[in-house]
This record gives sequence, C-alpha cells and structure tokens, in this order.
Amino acid sequence: MELLPLDFYSLTQAIDFINQKTNSSIKENSLYSYAIEEKIRFLLKIEIKDNQLIKIGRNDTEGFFISKDSELFFRGTALKDEKEDSLSLSDKFSFLEIDKKEPLKADNDDLFLSLDNSKVNSFKGYIVLHPELLDLFCRDSLPQHSLKNTNYLALNEFTLQTLDDSDIFSSFNFVLNYPLYDEDERLYIKHTFRINFSDIKIFYDDLIKLAPSNNSLTCNDLEQEIKNLKLELEEKQKIIDSLSLTNPKSRISSPQKQLFALLVKRCYSDIKSRNKLFDVINADLKSLEIRNVDISADTFYKLIDESNDIIKAIFPPKKS
Repeated sequence: MELLPLDFYSLTQAIDFINQKTNSSIKENSLYSYAIEEKIRFLLKIEIKDNQLIKIGRNDTEGFFISKDSELFFRGTALKDEKEDSLSLSDKFSFLEIDKKEPLKADNDDLFLSLDNSKVNSFKGYIVLHPELLDLFCRDSLPQHSLKNTNYLALNEFTLQTLDDSDIFSSFNFVLNYPLYDEDERLYIKHTFRINFSDIKIFYDDLIKLAPSNNSLTCNDLEQEIKNLKLELEEKQKIIDSLSLTNPKSRISSPQKQLFALLVKRCYSDIKSRNKLFDVINADLKSLEIRNVDISADTFYKLIDESNDIIKAIFPPKKS
C-alpha cells in the first residue's frame, strides 16, 4: 500500500519519486531541463512585507520593492476578508494582505486589482521560477560569491508570478531601489537575487506528468474520485433500503389487493378487460411521467386475485 502523496517535493524527493515510479535513474540536471522546457514548474516560497521582498526561500534579501504594472487576479473563493481599505486572500499556495486604494474590478470570472496604488502589507507563498530566470541562473549566476548550493544574480529588475492555475494569481514586478556596492561584498550579495536550490519545490500535479501511470491521479482527480465513490455508495444504499422494505417472497397482501381493486373501480370502472386495464394504466403512468417502463403483466395478475370479492365486482365472472 502506497502512502498518500505530498503536496510539494524538493528536487531530491522528486528525483527519488520519479526513479521509483519509472525504475529509471535520472539526475537533478534533468529536472532543470524539464523546467526550462516548461514540462514542470520550479516553485520558490517568498515573503513580501510593506511592498519589499524580504525572503527568497530561506535567504533574506532587501532593496527590491514592488513597482508599477504589478497586478492581482483572484477568484471569489480566495477572498477571506474585505474592508473598505483592505483585503485578505488565501489559497493552498499563498496568503496575501493588501491596503487597497481603489475598488476591485471584475475580469471575466475573476476579480482584479492593480497594485500601482495599493500596498502589499504581507505576502507568503509560492512563485514560479520561470524558464527565463532559471536559464539565467544556470548560465550567469555568480559562483565566486556562492555559499553552498546557493546561486546569485545581479538584477536591477525582475518579475515573479504565482501559479497561473491557482485561486490567487499575482504578478509582482520588483525594482532595486538601493545602489550596488561592488567594493563591499556583503552589501553586494545582499542586493542580489539569491536562490538556494534546495529551497526549490515541485507541485505533485506537475511531478506525475514525468512519471505517468494508469493509477496516477492529480489532487483534483482524487477529490473528484472521492465524491464519485460517495455518490455511488449513496445510490447502492438506497437500493439496499428499498429491498429491505420489500416482502422477500414478493407476495402482495390482501389489503394491497383490495386497495388496488378500489382504485380501479373508482378510476377505470368502464374498463371490463384485464389486458385493456393493464395497457391503460401503463399508458397513464407514462403520460403523467410517474413511470417510463411498463409494469409487468405478472405484477398485475398478482394484484388481481380472482378469489377476492372486490376484484370479482370489477371483473364479474362470465356466466356459463
């Protein structure tokens, strides 16, 4: 029996997962290639406070501030609290608090807010390390300043976006508002974009695309499968309940026969033939949309018991 999947996998965990699922032996550099080709997405957790980027993974940073043209789209399900001048949002990928200076706007099924005149008080969540930025790290990072497994880029401006299929989609444009100090290595490193590659995560739904299996289900698929199984169980329980109320020998009691006879006498008194009665009742059931399948003749014969006096009154025995 397999354990339930994680929501997010580190690069090392992802390699183990794929190799176990596919009986292969791929290396970490294969994941970089997949990410650059957009077959999977590398995710990084960042933190923003008062419009300033303060954390990338486990690395502290400063000097990068949200600039113009940053924007926010979100679904109504992500809205946790809204006041006249503030907004609180959350989904499974991120949490966001904003001081807003303008009303929300509708954009198809989403809500939209420009961040030009609003302040992001707090953001914690995953962004996508998009292929262009990842490619820069693979080619142009600064190894002379690197700590173990950490790469640096000297960037004056860059854009980070959350997952486009999440309930909250943010596009943050950051601009360096502090000068670079080449003569002071510590300040120089502090004002670069840094990534510790052990902080990179891969979402499970992306990962299984690299390890296809007839039994692989996405998180959304799993939720739907659970709903379907619950509905199936409910339907089966209804059948069981209906059977439990039925006489196991399929016998029809005398009161049931008498009641049927009375209804026939009141509603179909002009019909003198049993077969004609069966046809008319089945036609009426269909026309009134009570039942769309004929009741069998056998069921009618069980209801019409010729030893019953009331039935004899409906269909008097023929005189010889």
